[in-house]
Amino acid sequence: MIKKLSIKQYILKFGTVYTLGIIILAVGFVIFELSHSTAASIIVLMVAAFFTVAEFIQDYERVPNKKERTMLIWSSFLTSWLVIAFLMLAAMLLLGGWQAVTELGSIVSQFDLTKMIGTIAMISLAYLLVLFFSYGKLAQMQYKAMRNKAAL
Repeated sequence: MIKKLSIKQYILKFGTVYTLGIIILAVGFVIFELSHSTAASIIVLMVAAFFTVAEFIQDYERVPNKKERTMLIWSSFLTSWLVIAFLMLAAMLLLGGWQAVTELGSIVSQFDLTKMIGTIAMISLAYLLVLFFSYGKLAQMQYKAMRNKAAL
């Protein structure tokens, strides 16, 4: 019996793992008084994509084809930015209420727009490259490893 493919379930799994990972990361940074790094959030992104593609391979006994991979990459990318935006908003509301949200607007207006857009673009590019690798080459490596262990 052929299973009907739904990317939505994999994006929900990705979003769940990514959200939990970012929350754990943020709590760890607060507890150990560390400064945040983009590299740490990229590792969380890779773990979420790794889990998602492993589930896909387990369900369909193959790697995602080009169309599925493209949908997974872009959907995961959008989900990752939405998760970050939601968690930042939630943290600001919990810690400072609406006043913190309005103060953020005045703080952001003081930033150099070109640098801010450049930073977001560079982080986005890094995220897209990680997702491209995770749903492409890493997925092929996972498939071979799972097939060799007879997990499929």
